[in-house]
Amino acid sequence: IYYCCSTSIPAADGVPRPCRLPRSLDPLADADLELSAIATGQSTTRAEVWAGLRTRAARSLALPLALYALGAILLTFEIGEHPSFLYAWEPYTAWQGFAFWDGPSWEIFRLTDGLMTDSGRTPLVVFPLWLGFKAGGVGLESMRLPVALMAAASVPLLWLVGRRLASERIALLAAILLALSPAFLLFGRSATDVGISVTPALLTIYILI
Repeated sequence: IYYCCSTSIPAADGVPRPCRLPRSLDPLADADLELSAIATGQSTTRAEVWAGLRTRAARSLALPLALYALGAILLTFEIGEHPSFLYAWEPYTAWQGFAFWDGPSWEIFRLTDGLMTDSGRTPLVVFPLWLGFKAGGVGLESMRLPVALMAAASVPLLWLVGRRLASERIALLAAILLALSPAFLLFGRSATDVGISVTPALLTIYILI
């Protein structure tokens, strides 16, 4: 950086002084001033980078979270009143779920026919049911709420899948239509494997594509 030039410029006392490369050739000329400026610049750059990352993360998460909130609100609205307890074969879910808790076994991980009457024999339903009963006591709302919250994740998942397969506008339209679908709102709020099935299906598709 600093060196004694063979053509050093003599000072007034006749002693040669080290000279520096021209600024165009010496990027570290005036090192003290430039290092402090660089340090200040780096800290500012880091702050700007982190701020940009936070802004991008917030923007990228805003729409999926809004879609999940839409699905969750619609699915949990009057969840204890509609549909009736007998409509979606939920007595089978409660009966088989309680039987599993009385005598836990690996049978719960066996493949079933996927019928609504098998809902109490699948971990996707039984474990959320257990959490719901632990948190809110035994009741219809406590049984349905965890499953409905998991089913609501299918709305942003459909948006993610549609964005990869088509476009963001089409994906948004598809997600909104799913959230407003009467069949989705009816079965998505029931404590059955049919109600929760859309979420793992879309998650699998998203991973594969």
